[in-house]
Amino acid sequence: MNTQRITDDSSSPAQAPGGARLAFGGSTAWGRTETQISQTAYVAFLLLVFVGLSPFATPVTSPGADALGSGAGDAMRQISYLAVFGVIAGMAVLHRGWRALAAIPLSFAILLGWCLLSSAWSLEPAVTLRRAVLVSIVATSAMLAVNTIGPARSLELLRYVLAGVVLVCWISLPLIAQSRHLASDVEQGVAGDWRGLYAHKNIAGAVCADAAIAFLYFALRFRRLVDWALCLAALGFLVGTNSKSSLGLLPLALLAGAVYRFGTKSASNRQIAAIATACLAATAAGSMFVWWGPLVQMLQDPTQFTGRVAIWQAEFAFIRDHPLLGSGYGTFAYTGESSPIYQYISAAWVGTVANGHHGYLELFVTLGIPGFVLAMLALFARPAVWFAERSNLDAGFRGLLFTIFAFFLMHNFVETNFLNTDGAEWVTFLLAIAMLKTARMDLKPLLC
Repeated sequence: MNTQRITDDSSSPAQAPGGARLAFGGSTAWGRTETQISQTAYVAFLLLVFVGLSPFATPVTSPGADALGSGAGDAMRQISYLAVFGVIAGMAVLHRGWRALAAIPLSFAILLGWCLLSSAWSLEPAVTLRRAVLVSIVATSAMLAVNTIGPARSLELLRYVLAGVVLVCWISLPLIAQSRHLASDVEQGVAGDWRGLYAHKNIAGAVCADAAIAFLYFALRFRRLVDWALCLAALGFLVGTNSKSSLGLLPLALLAGAVYRFGTKSASNRQIAAIATACLAATAAGSMFVWWGPLVQMLQDPTQFTGRVAIWQAEFAFIRDHPLLGSGYGTFAYTGESSPIYQYISAAWVGTVANGHHGYLELFVTLGIPGFVLAMLALFARPAVWFAERSNLDAGFRGLLFTIFAFFLMHNFVETNFLNTDGAEWVTFLLAIAMLKTARMDLKPLLC
């Protein structure tokens, strides 16, 4: 692919879009080998995240098992991530020396440290420690890899992997029965919904939504039929998953990205975008005021939102009783009777859920007030500042990253993606933030 610039004014032929070098060893044979090793390790990392070692596996059927696809209790998966991390970290240090650690924002490093520390008071110390180590390895791998090979090449390779995933999902429909939810699945009401190579339709839906966002960016930038076709394929499979959260939030994320991209073109546009955002917020607030009674009534009904409200009620009850430290990172799902909400539920099926279906509440439940504040600083406030600053980064590239950012934040109101070990939606968010930070580091090294 003929990569175009991510920056508007970078002119160095030795640099890739965003100022980040695609290769870091010059034109020597060893330099080319370094580049190939780094990119191969990055692709291996993406395949572990988006495909895994057990594609098309049957969803778990018992609350005592580890979450399928999380890798939290799978020794082979942990070894695979550790091996890939070793290569990525080694190449990063070889490339930039210990300055490579600057790729990891300090606020994010503190957040990961808090997750590890929470094993000291966790309801399940061994589970917390194991899952905290895994999420640290995955997050560090994503950030170091992007920093090493550059945002442009990282995005290009991500496009290839997502294209492969979408095509495999479509091909699997007539060939593999497990590509759809079966009538024998533990969760009722999802039989027939497409899940492709993933454990659940909601995971497949989120991946397809992110893929559609990425393919739309490439289609608009390069005007190629293949990118339009891939975008339509991702959207088509998303519809087949019947994942209501992703189907409903994708248009909102695209709208947010379009408004952001429009607002970054000039000072007057930024003012118009700010006014429009304020008007939308006022409209939303007014609507909540008018419909407050029915809204409260709906949230008090445990059967609403496909049973999510019952889970949220249990989470609120646990937070009231344990507001300071929480239950410990990674202890919410698939920990059996040790699950923090186990004593707060009346419906037996709630104890079998894979997550709390609300990322913000689950942060509170597992990490307490300090962990929640650290997470909001690292995962929301810090990136928001980077997006808000004036920059000579290409508006389309920034718009792409902001769309992924907006989709992720909204998706966490109905699903749990924050710090989700090696979850595909979580890693996509990490890659987007790493691409933005890496571009900033090369353009503004004194502000990293």
